[in-house]
Amino acid sequence: MFILSQDKKKFAEYKFVEVSKNYGSKKENKYCLVGTDYRGISGRVIILGSYSGEEAAIAELENIYTAMKNGEAAYAVN
Repeated sequence: MFILSQDKKKFAEYKFVEVSKNYGSKKENKYCLVGTDYRGISGRVIILGSYSGEEAAIAELENIYTAMKNGEAAYAVN
């Protein structure tokens, strides 16, 4: 599925998307949604969005899943 990042600066097809703790962040956004694109052998890991809590990041991942399940070709992260 093609996904547009939260900051609207990245748009690519991702084969793997997950919720991760944002260890390097000193800000309030402690969790992030990361995806791996199709570049190269193993792909690049891209931060698609940042969230203050794990629940918000999981909810966004569920929205991506629902869009894929409904056959949508693209999704914009909120």
